[in-house]
Amino acid sequence: MPPTLLGLIKMANRSRISISLPYITAKLIKHQPHVYADEDLSQLFLKGKKKWSLPAAMNSRKFVEALEYEGIINSCHLDFGTEWHEAYYLTSCPDYYVVSQMIRNSYVSHATALAFWKMTDVVQDQIYVNREQSQALSKSGKGILVQSGIDGAFKGAQRQTASISNFDGKQVVLVKGKSTNQLGVIEADLKGKEQIRITDPERTLIDCVVRPAYATGPEEMAAIFKKAKSLISVATLADYLNELDYTYPYHQSIGFYLEKAGNYSDSEIDLFRTMPIEFDFYLDYGMSSPAYSKKWKLYAPAPLQ
Repeated sequence: MPPTLLGLIKMANRSRISISLPYITAKLIKHQPHVYADEDLSQLFLKGKKKWSLPAAMNSRKFVEALEYEGIINSCHLDFGTEWHEAYYLTSCPDYYVVSQMIRNSYVSHATALAFWKMTDVVQDQIYVNREQSQALSKSGKGILVQSGIDGAFKGAQRQTASISNFDGKQVVLVKGKSTNQLGVIEADLKGKEQIRITDPERTLIDCVVRPAYATGPEEMAAIFKKAKSLISVATLADYLNELDYTYPYHQSIGFYLEKAGNYSDSEIDLFRTMPIEFDFYLDYGMSSPAYSKKWKLYAPAPLQ
């Protein structure tokens, strides 16, 4: 059956786009970041339409559809209930890059940062990004610790964010952490000339100790601390923890992990052992029948003792 007139027109239009794809793709790559609003793509079309000899009948909407059809870009919609983000992105970009660029003032964190720094081989079904709260919201002040309060807080499950969406088969978890003035957040280069904002290895470890539900199990974390030896400065780890000034004694958890890793020096471990150890603490939330470390005054899963 011979092609219809409409079919011939579509084939011709597709052919012109196909011929110009290398030039269009180069323009998209030059644009930073590689995540685009409708206006970005509309401007690209208007500036390049004549140069690329695109069909006269083509408008910016059809231009975007053609790029999607050719597999150059794709669309992403993140619905967190109380907020909504949408954009187009270069299909070669990693999912965590796309998400962190779409959510302004956010950075890659927790388990996703662990994987980026190759501190774990565990495949995650989540993408974690952190967008810090304002300083005003974060200024609740340090609480006064009492043992019954610690016991009650860690008896049940960790409180988790309700801001969860989906992208490319994964859950997107938007953590709304306290204001830290972006402590330990750096710009890291990717292979495709993109840059992402991400927690450095030291900050990543602290975040995962503080919010274990956004990381991995304690046994895997012990292995992560061992693998992290060549990536971190323990002195920086201690400095960050002091600056973050948490109410709970997370130094007991970190010291325990450093000791269990087995490849840190006594002087490195002592940076945390010499901090005040006054209360019994917990390595994770909701543990069943944990064992107790007298040295660290810490409850941890029995296999780690």
